[in-house]
Amino acid sequence: MSLKNSLLSAASVGLASGSALAQSANTPATHPMSHSVGSGVKCFGVNTCKGSGTCVVTKEQITVANQAFKNQFSKAQAHECGGNNGCGAKAGYLEWIKKADKAECFSAGGFVFEKKVDSKTKKESLVVKKS
Repeated sequence: MSLKNSLLSAASVGLASGSALAQSANTPATHPMSHSVGSGVKCFGVNTCKGSGTCVVTKEQITVANQAFKNQFSKAQAHECGGNNGCGAKAGYLEWIKKADKAECFSAGGFVFEKKVDSKTKKESLVVKKS
């Protein structure tokens, strides 16, 4: 490939990448702690084995889940990419799987996170909702 063709190819890739980034910047982001995901909910605690979980588990979610479930998720680590759990929830790894609604999540033995606002301090915190 000649130098001219290489430069044209690189310029084309750069333009395509810039266009893709501009489009993604205009796409609304979902809040990582929101329990809603599209037309379903983020159901935590029902992931079965390696690679079955989905994206974004925060340190705050791990801390709150461990407080609610007596350190059941002690092996969990915060991450932003799906399939990062070592294995199932029963083995100590916190992940979420999309379920149709809270009822389906609860019947599977899972839980969701909800935001709670303290009426006095107006401070927002994360809580576990089991049913």
